[in-house]
Amino acid sequence: MLPDPTTQALFANADLLADPVRAAQMVLGQLAFIWKQEPVPDPPTQRGVAIAPPSTLPAEMWAPLLDRLAGAPFLKPVTLSQLVDQVTPDNPNGAGPLTAPSFPRFDDAYAADMARLSGDVSIVNSMLGPGSEEPTDLRRRLFTATEPTYLSDPLAGRPWLSSVDATVSQAFAAVTPNLDNAHYTLTSHEGTIPLQMGDPGPNAYHVSLALSSQDFTFPDGDQQDVTVDRPGVIVSFRVTANSSGQNSIYLQVRDPNGRIVPVNNGSTAPIAIPVRTTAVNSIALLVTVAAALALVALYARRWFRRRRTTPT
Repeated sequence: MLPDPTTQALFANADLLADPVRAAQMVLGQLAFIWKQEPVPDPPTQRGVAIAPPSTLPAEMWAPLLDRLAGAPFLKPVTLSQLVDQVTPDNPNGAGPLTAPSFPRFDDAYAADMARLSGDVSIVNSMLGPGSEEPTDLRRRLFTATEPTYLSDPLAGRPWLSSVDATVSQAFAAVTPNLDNAHYTLTSHEGTIPLQMGDPGPNAYHVSLALSSQDFTFPDGDQQDVTVDRPGVIVSFRVTANSSGQNSIYLQVRDPNGRIVPVNNGSTAPIAIPVRTTAVNSIALLVTVAAALALVALYARRWFRRRRTTPT
């Protein structure tokens, strides 16, 4: 017997345990969620869920937790041995009969969106850091979208996926530099590229911006850790151009775990930043001037030679 992993994870959340009463209420809410999504079948079949509160729980949490578990009308607290005896069918071979296999599956597009959004929620969770309840709410919405009802009617489950998509898209937009109509021109071979971030709303997102280019170097480094906690945060990179003309710098946004944030219209491909350098290359100019002087000297030499050989 193993404890329910989602409920068990609540006991390891240090920020949640800082308020023991709230933590006890969250545990009860998670159990209610499981009970609501997986109702108890008709007798004599029974089902249950195991939890294992660790001994490291704050002492102040035990009383509100046990009171809630004992008083919940949908729960019947039992010991682990009683749970095994009551839930496991009476079978001389020590195993219960197998249920009939289930062949229904979610629509391919629906399943693909669930998989994509699951990864996006994980990235948002990393960007927000510990203490935020938003990722938990997003995961609950995704879990609700997996109800068996939506196997045959995926359109009915689409609002759950759409609500998650809207939230993660807003988070990704907050950490995307605003490059609409952006024109960067360097009048010398060294300059600064300022990047303006989006609007995080009430949240604070932690990301890293990384630049790369074959035509530019970055004297202060090509990566910066950024906290986007207000609209319009400016992140500046010092750059040095290796040549003149129109070239590109490529941008990627990464979460604290190093994963690429899909800020490029849902793609993880780098964003191209066009940068024009109008400065004249001093070395190239010197070579050009030297070549011009050599041509002038050669022409003058031929001219004087002709003058000497011309008869008077």
